[in-house]
Amino acid sequence: SLNYLPIIDEDRNAGMEGVGDDDASLRDLAARVTTILQTGVPAPLLVLRKRFPAVPVPRLLTALSGCAVLVRGNFVIKSSLCGLSPMVQRARDAILILMNKYGILQRELLVKFDLPNVVLNHVLEKIACPSENCWEMKFEDDDLFAESYPEVATLYANYWKKRELALTKYIDNYENCYEEEEEEKGAEADPDDDGFANEEDELME
Repeated sequence: SLNYLPIIDEDRNAGMEGVGDDDASLRDLAARVTTILQTGVPAPLLVLRKRFPAVPVPRLLTALSGCAVLVRGNFVIKSSLCGLSPMVQRARDAILILMNKYGILQRELLVKFDLPNVVLNHVLEKIACPSENCWEMKFEDDDLFAESYPEVATLYANYWKKRELALTKYIDNYENCYEEEEEEKGAEADPDDDGFANEEDELME
């Protein structure tokens, strides 16, 4: 799990003044960050730092571990906090994995996830916007995040690897359909696939 927020034992801390205060304030910070991210729109760390200028970056990153995932250097709220059904949570995570891997998505292939169009649009439009023949992240990739915080970036990368294994059906479905579509486009564009011999080859015979 990415969540490395401290666990608060309220019974143990009851009546002990000062004990657990920092842990409680950290969880309060995580709740405030969650409220911001619940719009569903990806947020770069720079934007979040401006919202919490007095909070040290390590502390902000710890709070984010409890409510967000990293997609191409930007923070996105966890699917489990979006009020979605378990099936839609899995589909959303698969969409985030694919966006993280490729940077763009083909919406027509996401129909294979068997989500109602209204639900698919709701999930997709939160994190991406339509471009030419594809959908792209609403924020540009933040390549500097991994350079500035390599250990944190590695934690998120490892999380996505494990999550991808759990969502193989979705990922394979999308990637296989994409490959088939590319093969079809290649066949249509192949001039030697029209049943006629190349004119130059005929002259050489």
